[in-house]
Amino acid sequence: MKWRLLPWAMSFFIVLGSVEVRGATSQVTRVRKQIKSLRKEIKDLKLSAQSLDEVHAKLLKELDEFESKFKARMGVIVVPLLSWPERLFTLRADSWTELEHAALVMKEVKKNLVREPLKLMSTREIRIEEVTALKKNLEENISELESKKELFGLRLEELKTFEKKKARAAAQSTDKNN
Repeated sequence: MKWRLLPWAMSFFIVLGSVEVRGATSQVTRVRKQIKSLRKEIKDLKLSAQSLDEVHAKLLKELDEFESKFKARMGVIVVPLLSWPERLFTLRADSWTELEHAALVMKEVKKNLVREPLKLMSTREIRIEEVTALKKNLEENISELESKKELFGLRLEELKTFEKKKARAAAQSTDKNN
């Protein structure tokens, strides 16, 4: 006994096949949109990483300039000041308290002459380390998004292959039915 499909049944199967193909097509467009948004996000992160590189270079340059200025000043200004005696006997003071006060002030000035520039250098080094860590984090995010984009690309290929197979199957079924 030979099976014959009625015309309405053939149109029913054709419609069902097209619904499946349309479903795959909607998934393809959704995946393409996701890939597009990932590309945009990757581009933005790369621009951020580039600006961080510029900031990093600027901070390194500032630190180098500051260190060179500090070394130059150290030999000219700071070393002579540090070699002064703490007690200035040549200082004319009306009382012993004024003399001790001057000695304490001189001691604090000597401490700050070295301590403050070193603090500034250490804070700049910390900022450089923070920028480096932030850049590393951005690079990790970029690589993560690129791998995610690759996975979506593979998913897109699968959906396209699935769509082609469904279209071939629908074409073969209509050819067999005719």
